[in-house]
Amino acid sequence: MYKLIKMAITLAAVSLVLAAPGFSSDAMAFKRTSVGDTVVNFELKDLDGKAYTLSDSIGEKATLVLFWAAWSPRSADFISDIQAMLDAHGDKGLKAMGVNVEHQELTKEDFANIRTVLTDTGATFPMVIDNGLEVFNAYGVAAVPSAVMIDNQGVALKLVTGYGTMAKYELKEYVEEYLGVAKKKEPLVKAPEGYTPKGKAIRYMRMAERMFEKHNSTKALRLVKQAVEEDPDYAEAYHLMGQIYDKLGKAEDAEAAEKKAVEIEGSRGSSVEVDMKDAITHSSFEVANSN
Repeated sequence: MYKLIKMAITLAAVSLVLAAPGFSSDAMAFKRTSVGDTVVNFELKDLDGKAYTLSDSIGEKATLVLFWAAWSPRSADFISDIQAMLDAHGDKGLKAMGVNVEHQELTKEDFANIRTVLTDTGATFPMVIDNGLEVFNAYGVAAVPSAVMIDNQGVALKLVTGYGTMAKYELKEYVEEYLGVAKKKEPLVKAPEGYTPKGKAIRYMRMAERMFEKHNSTKALRLVKQAVEEDPDYAEAYHLMGQIYDKLGKAEDAEAAEKKAVEIEGSRGSSVEVDMKDAITHSSFEVANSN
């Protein structure tokens, strides 16, 4: 069990921010918690007065700690998705704890709203109340909802802010990969052997493929553009970009993207080019023998 960290918190005026749709960002999610930190341990009670300590509630492999509020529309979706992950992978060492950060001081109406959300989402994992927002301040939560995924030693693995479409799929993918239950998917466009895309290009490419498969071409295009920004020599990203432009009815842009992909493949001696040369050589050999 990881070493407990004592909280020394000075309460300050807090402004809860409803995060806008978009990507998860480690920098934006928490002001006082970063990936690699041992998170602050805490003990809080649920609606029925039962006390839970984070250090006694972590999973064998990982735990999701969700900061949420009934007034936040995205919170209910986040709770439901975490419950779905627990239903699917709870036996693989995954646990979760919800920390309600409704207001610094809760009213009877607040408690009623919290119960309604829990009933509607069907959540079965512990839901504690941060009355006074001490834990909220200790973690430096910058947006609601937000979550931190920790390992079995209480070390932060991943931070998620808001809960836009990208954050949703990204977290699910991360959890499944970390637990070793991710399903292998063949990419829409395969990279040639021996080439490794730079930076976060692969990550953006995967998300772009996922959005394209879900017929969200606009988001797919935005993501694949980020992939080529990360790696301008990522020919496969240009191939996908061509497919997306074609789907959007932008023939000239599609042709330009494909042309760029071919240029990159030609400059690095891609497997496509090699296969074409082999095919031509083999064909010429057969013709020569027939004569």
